[in-house]
Amino acid sequence: MTAPDFAPPIFPELLDSTMIQSFRECPQQFFLAHCRGLRTDGEGGSPDLHFGGCFARAMEVTRLAYFTHGRNANEALAEGIIALTRSWGTYEPREGHRKTYERCVDAFAGYFEQWPLEADPLIPIRYHADTIEYSFAHPLPILHPVSGAPLLYGGRFDMLGTINDEVYIVDEKTTSMGFGTSWAEQWQLRNQFLGYTWAVRRDGVPRAKVLVRGVGIHPTNTAYTQALASYPEHLLDRWIRALLNTVQQMCKCWKLMADEGPEAWPRVFGSPCYAYNRQCAYAPMCLAREPEDYASMYVVHHWSPIPAVVPPSVEPQPTQAVQ
Repeated sequence: MTAPDFAPPIFPELLDSTMIQSFRECPQQFFLAHCRGLRTDGEGGSPDLHFGGCFARAMEVTRLAYFTHGRNANEALAEGIIALTRSWGTYEPREGHRKTYERCVDAFAGYFEQWPLEADPLIPIRYHADTIEYSFAHPLPILHPVSGAPLLYGGRFDMLGTINDEVYIVDEKTTSMGFGTSWAEQWQLRNQFLGYTWAVRRDGVPRAKVLVRGVGIHPTNTAYTQALASYPEHLLDRWIRALLNTVQQMCKCWKLMADEGPEAWPRVFGSPCYAYNRQCAYAPMCLAREPEDYASMYVVHHWSPIPAVVPPSVEPQPTQAVQ
């Protein structure tokens, strides 16, 4: 890892829904997390992210084994558990956190009791690896403020699948929350899923819906549910306009940084400072008279939803114009 005191900020070449949401909630948070790459707990991430990542890896390996490599259901599940275990590694969540390795294995096994591989009507759109952990990266009509190349909007989701010839963008969500009416309603205007729908339309799939499968890690049991969402053309038009407006604001902050430094990225002093029952990871820097005094609390790790896309590490220059 690069020492935080000497790590120059970068502007990502590829933006995803997480980055967009981060900037909209607090531009300073976006700058610290995605331009400087500051992380409080290294590459392992939070218990929630680690749990979800290991679960997703197990699902990917299982589906590839069954649908692509011709394994039977038991063999595919065994390969999935091996993959989960390897992904989990030696990670230990904080004491009392329910998202443990044991609960992850239990949730994974329970998923295929709820939706058995051999009986689930949901199958990949093609028995091919590129529809399982489906990735995309599409150019935007805005240029990167450093390289001058078109910025990319990208991401990945669990599967592009079909049920009775209807196409679905499939995303599994592990959660500690309960499954009430609000759980399904939250996807109706979800930036993440609007972006997925826009992307697969760019890839030539015009009528894909979204199928969200929920895996609830509750105190005494694991629950499962699913919800459907679809996004008409007028919503996608509004989404892309909002996205481009946000990206332009990002580029403007980067340009201003040449003269104003990190203060070019505003702080919101609002609800993102304390969300999900915990303080923002960057609160110590925002509270300090000299934020850099607290930089040693963090490690530097730049993450991309598509690992091959690595942005250049270049200092901003006053002459770099936003296109």
